[in-house]
Amino acid sequence: IQLLMSYLQTLRSFSLYKLASIIIICASSAFGQNLVVNPSFETAGNLQCSWYTTRAQYAAAAPGWTTPTEGSPDIFSSTLGNGCYSSTTSTHADNPGQQAPRTGQRYTNVVVYGSGGCTPYREYIEGSLTSALQVGTTYEVEMYVSLGDKATVATSNIGVKFGTARVYVNTMCVNALTPDVVYTGPPITDFTNWTRLVFYYTPTVANQLYFMIGNFTTDNATCTQTMPGGTKSTIRYYIDDVSVRAVDPLTIVEPGVTNANVNLCNAASNNLFTHLIGNNIPTNGTWSGPSV
Repeated sequence: IQLLMSYLQTLRSFSLYKLASIIIICASSAFGQNLVVNPSFETAGNLQCSWYTTRAQYAAAAPGWTTPTEGSPDIFSSTLGNGCYSSTTSTHADNPGQQAPRTGQRYTNVVVYGSGGCTPYREYIEGSLTSALQVGTTYEVEMYVSLGDKATVATSNIGVKFGTARVYVNTMCVNALTPDVVYTGPPITDFTNWTRLVFYYTPTVANQLYFMIGNFTTDNATCTQTMPGGTKSTIRYYIDDVSVRAVDPLTIVEPGVTNANVNLCNAASNNLFTHLIGNNIPTNGTWSGPSV
């Protein structure tokens, strides 16, 4: 009988272990999947050697992505020759600067400050998700950015706006929407490396399948910092590796702030901060900006 009881106890423990493993596996699959279609722009169609001038050109080059205004962002690729404006190693006089992709062969860019077809001129990109965001679920929104080498200023104010349908506004000016998350920390001055921006977002509206990235504020309202030696006053940031994934709020340990209205534009610190769910405010870290 004692041997039988020991066997049953072992079997019970093993079953509980198997059940716990199944629960962990299911939780991992539910919480870690990147919902962004073509997140690093590697699924490419018709790439342009020159800069992109139409919405159709951009959509053809980056399946899953489009431009929600008449501003015309570009797709850069390491497969293009150095003489092409849209090469990652471009020597073209008008190119904003060389930058190796963070991963793969391609990335995109947006204009966040300065003049172009409008004053101030803006470019936005609009991505799509494989499934709609769930109301009440917390999502980690992440991207990597790098300032164009030739920029005269660096900025902050890069934000993300989610929606239930694709957006189109016939303008090259500021798309004056209120972003759901936005970086308001010190200007991002690194033009050599990729800077990680990460936010946490809990939707209150159902069926959000699309999102826009860009600067939704005017030049006067944008935090800037002069870049010595810069020659281009139309400011571009490269963007790569965009992700939106569900997370367990209890596991969020990023350093950050809880007050969505905190503006660190004039802060002396070189740290970048991220929004943190909860009441604790860690005092160290090198992440990215507060969300709203």
